Parts: sequence; structure tokens; C-alpha cells
Amino acid sequence: MLRRVNRRPATGLRTSSAYAHSRSPPSSGSLAEVERDLIRERTNAGLAAARARGRLGGRPRKLADPKQLALAQQLYAAGQTDIATICQTLGISRATLYRALNSNHTNGAKSSN
Repeated sequence: MLRRVNRRPATGLRTSSAYAHSRSPPSSGSLAEVERDLIRERTNAGLAAARARGRLGGRPRKLADPKQLALAQQLYAAGQTDIATICQTLGISRATLYRALNSNHTNGAKSSN
């Protein structure tokens, strides 16, 4: 289908294909960029639709229950139970316990002002 063309274009360069004189097809990089933009738009539209239905993304929190959080605070504040026992009782890690205690302490300080 394609023939070799040995004409001299206005620039003085010799061309070896018919594509050189025609409009060149889009590069694969620009196609990938357009495709990526479409994926991003669809993903954001799907997330917005899920939020509208009341669905939130992400991993569920371990101490989302206010009763469990209150128990953890009570046991920690009493000082009679060691950290490992509190964590084992609630089924959480030390980091989760400290994160919950610190975030609640920070939130409590903000709301009291």
C-alpha cells in the first residue's frame, strides 16, 4: 500500500514514506493521555455518585463505635490497666489506641475553646 517516495520537499529533505507528506497520526503518548483523562473523569463521577448515595470510601475505622472509644479512654485514664491489655480487649493495635486517644484529646481541646 505504501510506496517509497523520493521527492524533495520544500525543506530540502528526502522522505522515505507517504506519511511524511500527509497528516501524521497522533502519537501513542497523546492517546494515552486522553485515555487517562477519560478514566479520571469516570472515576471521579463514580465517586461523586457513591457519595450522593451515602457511601464513603476507604477502610473502616476500628474505633468508630463511641462506646468502644469511651471504654478505651476510661481504661487508659484509670491507669490500672496496661496498654497491651486494653489493646487486646478491644482488638486494636497500640498505634490505633494512641491515635484515637490523641485525636479525641485534640478534638476535645478545640471544642472547649
